[in-house]
Amino acid sequence: MTKRKLNDSDPNVFHVYKGKLYVCETPKAAAQFYANPDANIKKADTNWQFYQPPTNPGFRRELGS
Repeated sequence: MTKRKLNDSDPNVFHVYKGKLYVCETPKAAAQFYANPDANIKKADTNWQFYQPPTNPGFRRELGS
């Protein structure tokens, strides 16, 4: 999310930093993230405000649930 783009992540490529789990797309992305984690976390947190979840017109909520 540091580049304002939501990507798939690889559950095998992760870091635990200050008690939080950060999952990355690739080992290269993880290395870039961990090179300056505080700045990258701040950048990603800021970019989340621009993310709009995709709509799913096929989803129907059943009454009573």
